[in-house]
Amino acid sequence: MLKKATTLLIIYLLCISSFAQEKDRRIERAKKRYENKEYVEAIVQFKKLYDEDANAYIPIKYIANSYRKINKYEQAEVFYTLVVNSVYVTAEDHLNFGQTLRANGKLSAAKEQFEKFAEKSQNRVLANLLLQSCLLYTSPSPRDRTRS
Repeated sequence: MLKKATTLLIIYLLCISSFAQEKDRRIERAKKRYENKEYVEAIVQFKKLYDEDANAYIPIKYIANSYRKINKYEQAEVFYTLVVNSVYVTAEDHLNFGQTLRANGKLSAAKEQFEKFAEKSQNRVLANLLLQSCLLYTSPSPRDRTRS
């Protein structure tokens, strides 16, 4: 009986290990597509991984980044919302989400993301420039002020 249980346990562990290795290979293949700037194909591959685990940070982040790279900001925004609510969120994630929100015309939300980037990042110069960019989008141009 003990021998049978041990054998089943070993088989179970081998199956889990094999599944994990296959998933790692699929992630690496999808990352390779992304690195080769094949963003549409990367989205397809990462979405398959996302469908298997909707909480997986890496697929979500790469999907968001890929959509941003092909200027599909509405779709990128959906996935960045998931990314920034992850426990693994980075300063760069807030930066990219802020840029996406700014591209979508959501300046106050972009400013919030740039402020979070400023809190987490060591790059104060970039953070200040990004925050100022939100003000530039909302301020009337000097030409507009002289027309009044």
